Amino acid sequence: TLKNARSEEIKHYEDFQLEAFDALSDNKSLLVMAPTGAGKTEIALRAISLVLETDKRVVYICPTKALVHQLFNELISRFSDYDENERPLVGLLTADFQINRNAKILITVPQIIEKLLLDVNEINNLNLGYVILDEIHLISEYESGTVWEHILLLLPQNVSFVALSATIGNPNEFLGWLQLFKPNTVLIQPQ
Repeated sequence: TLKNARSEEIKHYEDFQLEAFDALSDNKSLLVMAPTGAGKTEIALRAISLVLETDKRVVYICPTKALVHQLFNELISRFSDYDENERPLVGLLTADFQINRNAKILITVPQIIEKLLLDVNEINNLNLGYVILDEIHLISEYESGTVWEHILLLLPQNVSFVALSATIGNPNEFLGWLQLFKPNTVLIQPQ
């Protein structure tokens, strides 16, 4: 069961979140641009909840190891009622640390998922439903941006993503680029 994940029935959601939930139900990829504190994380949690009801997995990409560890603890708490009879629920994978690598939700940094996506055997083992890219605006950074870009380009066609950011300079232009290789990508933002 997903009691904690389904507690949203009593929450109030903003229109942009409801739009995102509908798009997730249609298995679309999302570029979510909203200010800090506006509720982007709820959209990521909905994607996770949808995947947990399947045999697929979620990879959640955080820009730093510190955020990976923080999110690991948050997701264990958030989904504490999940029935993990087949595999562990939450896993963590960085260059120097791993816990439950085969978990339904794998939290990692960009460089690690890039390496996994370059390995054909790993792609099959990942069995991805969604990939969540937190802080996607980092794609514009000189040194780390190419890794984020590479991840998006390496995702198999049948795998959707949720890209989250508070700050994207030209979201419509970025959306156009994303739609070149993931035509089902939609821009979600508050009005």
